[in-house]
Amino acid sequence: MFRNTDVLILTIFTNLKIVSIYVMYNMIFTIVDNIVQTINGSVKAALGQSYHESKEAFIKFYDAYEVYFMGLIFAILTVAYILTLPFMKLYTAGVNDVNYIDMWLPILFVVIKLLTNARTSSNNVITIAGHFKNTQNRSILESAINLVASIVFVIFMGIYGVLMGTIAALLYRSIDIVIYASRHLLDRSPWVTFRRWLTNAVVFVGIILISSAINIPIHSYAGIMLWGVLLGLVILPVYFVIASLMEREVFLYTWGHLKIYRAKLKNKVIARPKVSSLSK
Repeated sequence: MFRNTDVLILTIFTNLKIVSIYVMYNMIFTIVDNIVQTINGSVKAALGQSYHESKEAFIKFYDAYEVYFMGLIFAILTVAYILTLPFMKLYTAGVNDVNYIDMWLPILFVVIKLLTNARTSSNNVITIAGHFKNTQNRSILESAINLVASIVFVIFMGIYGVLMGTIAALLYRSIDIVIYASRHLLDRSPWVTFRRWLTNAVVFVGIILISSAINIPIHSYAGIMLWGVLLGLVILPVYFVIASLMEREVFLYTWGHLKIYRAKLKNKVIARPKVSSLSK
């Protein structure tokens, strides 16, 4: 959202070497954005259909979507955080004119992407309900906060300042979106969603602390891909299991629907040979 603004501000107030560092890190996390938005797009249509059918059914579906989609976002970004610096070390090996290895940049980029994507469920409700115009002024204010804060912070903190300005704007808008969606459209306390954020944030910190104590040997791009798969297979279930334990009703609802879907899928597989034999 603020990518072009950040690059412009860095170009004006810093130098092209700093811009190249920003672009490199942003490139990695843009891939994460694309994955998340693709998954979200596949669910959004079903969410919209449910919203216009039954409020009670929609709330149950929405809670399941928010809980597990948020867990997926945190899981993907956890893996991305762990592998970012190893990837940068490989990708920029031999480059001596600028230091691309910075432990703070992955942290700041992850915070930005968490604030951007963890609010997606609430933002979807606003869009589906047709309330975007009601919140349009707040979106403009978000952009203004980002611009002003980034310009002020970049003078004192360079590339960190631009990222901090973005975080300030996203923090305001993400909280505002959750509060608006919860109070005006879901008729409940925003603490329900904030609690889910905090739960996942605690899990994120725990996993990062554990991974930091383990020296993951990565010496090639193949190693990054292999570790990405292995970490994903371990980390994603951790988020889902903890979410299920914290949200028992959501888990039971989701599990029930998965069993129904599995039964329908099984019936389709069994029915196929019968159809082919009749056609013969």
